[in-house]
Amino acid sequence: MKQRFETMLVFFLVLLGVSASCAEEGVFTFRNGIQFGMTSDKIIETEKGNGQIDEADWLKSEMGNWTALTTNRRIEVSQYEAYLYYMLSNDHMQAAIYDFYGDTSKTPSVQYENMRYALSTVYGESETAPAAEIVNIMDSFVQGMYHEPNIVDAVKWQKNNVFIYQFFYGKDSFVILYLNPNYDYNSVNSSLVNVNGL
Repeated sequence: MKQRFETMLVFFLVLLGVSASCAEEGVFTFRNGIQFGMTSDKIIETEKGNGQIDEADWLKSEMGNWTALTTNRRIEVSQYEAYLYYMLSNDHMQAAIYDFYGDTSKTPSVQYENMRYALSTVYGESETAPAAEIVNIMDSFVQGMYHEPNIVDAVKWQKNNVFIYQFFYGKDSFVILYLNPNYDYNSVNSSLVNVNGL
């Protein structure tokens, strides 16, 4: 019981910094100073300045209308590790994704529930997120990679108009997704589909 309390206290303290910076600035701040709209160079500089991720730890790849700035190794997220993706449109960050996959050293369902509890500590009570909504958003990044039957235990929070989603997309893999409230994902998604003549 004492160990569980200590674990939850650590979650609270780690995520409290994000919450405090949101309240102080009125701007959603992610991961020690990262904000929506930052360029890839500014993200790399900020992460390196925080002693989190060195410049050599980043991969940059083009994905249709998006550029993915991705860590080439798992990074620490609370007490777990995940890959980090910053999704940029015209070199401005519009979404951040923690992808918890491939770490079989810890039970994914326990990780998922602990992260959900920690997120709720910062962002309040979650609500159910429809799988179709998640597929629509994720299709704007990589079309056809996510399918409704594979999206399980999906929840979302809203803080300062930012939506935060958490969902399983496979048996042992889950995502935490942060979306810029000022970006129109539907316009990107509709540009991927030919609607001529409909």
